[in-house]
Amino acid sequence: MNIQAKLAGVFGLNAAIWLPLLLGLAGVLVCAWGGYAWLAPQWGPPLAALAIGAGLLLIAAGLGAWLRRQVAPPAPAPAAATNPPAAGDNLPVSSADEALEWARAHPRAVLVAGGIAGLLVASSPTLRRVAGQALGPLAAKAGSKAVSQLLD
Repeated sequence: MNIQAKLAGVFGLNAAIWLPLLLGLAGVLVCAWGGYAWLAPQWGPPLAALAIGAGLLLIAAGLGAWLRRQVAPPAPAPAAATNPPAAGDNLPVSSADEALEWARAHPRAVLVAGGIAGLLVASSPTLRRVAGQALGPLAAKAGSKAVSQLLD
């Protein structure tokens, strides 16, 4: 398969996924704007904005609850032997497999840590610069590897 066919497949899948999501988001935002425009003359702009914001939060919470119900919970891990926890169980993990295992066992902790790290990097120009300098060579290497795989 040549590169044009690979790129067409990737962009076709990308458009098939993102286009309905973006159209749905645009629809929700237009409805929110319409609701604000309807409520602003009656209630005043601050109260209308507060009501529309609360409505958007309720929509997001409802979608989140619906998605949580739709996603099947992961199968429970097999029960380990009845050994008591060792003294080194709280130590940092030493291999990538152990880290991945831990991340799968603690998804909320990973989500919170990622959110905090993202907020810190987004709010600090110094941290952004350091992250760019640290991850720049890795990103360039990964990008060149991906391009070479596409060209093969």
